[in-house]
Amino acid sequence: MRAALLFLALLCCLAGCAPFVSPYAPHEQDRQNVLRPPLFHSPHNGPLQWFGLGPDGRRHLYRARSGKFFLLGTDIFGRDLFTRICYGARISLAVGLLGTFLTLLAGTFVGLLAAIAGGWMDSVCMEMTNFVLSLPTLFLLLALRALFPWEVTTVAIYLILVSILALTGWADVARMVRAKVLLMKSEEYVQAALAIGVSPARLIWRHLVPGLIPYWLVQGTLLIPAFLMSEVTLSFLGAGIPEPDASWGNILRQGLSLTVLTASPWILLPGIFIIGTAVSFNALADCLRRLTDTETA
Repeated sequence: MRAALLFLALLCCLAGCAPFVSPYAPHEQDRQNVLRPPLFHSPHNGPLQWFGLGPDGRRHLYRARSGKFFLLGTDIFGRDLFTRICYGARISLAVGLLGTFLTLLAGTFVGLLAAIAGGWMDSVCMEMTNFVLSLPTLFLLLALRALFPWEVTTVAIYLILVSILALTGWADVARMVRAKVLLMKSEEYVQAALAIGVSPARLIWRHLVPGLIPYWLVQGTLLIPAFLMSEVTLSFLGAGIPEPDASWGNILRQGLSLTVLTASPWILLPGIFIIGTAVSFNALADCLRRLTDTETA
């Protein structure tokens, strides 16, 4: 648990403070230093300077007094890999967080509507849910992405990816919310509220929503790495964040070339961050599940 929180805190610091942590810009190319290995010092490189001013006039965590220093090496265009991983974390984590928020919002709305309204509305909502759940996730992601123009700005693609993830993820949340709300409706405190004529809005906000908070915490912690992996997959396949903007997926895409991968295996270093992020969020979700189970026991 502590290790997971420490890793996620470090990752958030790297993403949020990327301009300070790295002395290079994510788009900056150095064609003289293509596919350099990690910890590469250019010839006649002086010692590292901590908290020094870079060529851009801004203070950075480290910089080479002279020459170039690449902490994790460079890619096929001579761009600093550590810099692109830090900036890529911004997009990958933001897609996961915003996609999770919208998914929980949409899924909770549909689940509450089905459980509260009942009757034909419940049947319609559950049929929609079952239809979405029956579709292969990757196929659905690619099909929805194909509905939008390919030549758009990075911001537009970011919003498209978030919308697609919300459209593909709400069904499972809706089904679980419906089941939990139906269970809570059978509790004595909810039956008592219904007996005294509490309005549906007050019933939801005062009695049902607090009971859903533990589920939101656990499910949200599980959805973030799942959506992050979906964004990485789409970007790796060329349907996500485009070059030259940094994303963990399009950085890994350079490893599609067997020649590049064999000669420069460090190009797969973003995979370590992806695995670490997924494992950390899953460990955090397990801990939250145990805590919520203990409180409700």
